Amino acid sequence: MAKIKIIGIDFSGVRTLNEFIKFSNFDFDSITISMFKFELELSNAKIKIHTGKNKKFGLDGGSPQLSENLARECHNEIFSALDGAEIIICISDFFGDDGEGISSVVADVAKEIGALSIFFAIIPNSKLIIPGRKKRVEEFLKKLIEKADYVIQIDFWYFAKFISKKLRFDIFMEMCERLTAIDVDYFLKNYLKW
Repeated sequence: MAKIKIIGIDFSGVRTLNEFIKFSNFDFDSITISMFKFELELSNAKIKIHTGKNKKFGLDGGSPQLSENLARECHNEIFSALDGAEIIICISDFFGDDGEGISSVVADVAKEIGALSIFFAIIPNSKLIIPGRKKRVEEFLKKLIEKADYVIQIDFWYFAKFISKKLRFDIFMEMCERLTAIDVDYFLKNYLKW
């Protein structure tokens, strides 16, 4: 059986990985990579990499370029965590802040290692992306598509069409993250025949 490593990046990626850890019966190594200490503390992953440990910034990490630069500074730590993988599955949100940049570095490391790379890019409805970030999301998504073996786009807000408008946002996000974890599980079982 191939060695699988599953990575959660950024808030939704971390929470989705936690959901996957809860119910999956696959044998895999779990990894969280984040600029933010609080996201690492939320994670149930075995390995946690803090790319922003030497920087101070607000909850809005800023830009994919900043997160990419910080992740490149942690290249050796990321390489060490991913080394030996035959399949790397990465779950990250693409909201125009830090998920895109870290994902770009993970795609590069996956190529270095020679692992099959599969990215689940969680993308909000374009109306909900903070103005000015839409172009960032599109640029980094295009960049990721060029680097990775597979990129699967998950539109969280597609699910919103099917739920009540009275549902609290945190409950809605939890449902979306659980559904994304189910998508990852389904992909492994039915496309990779695990």
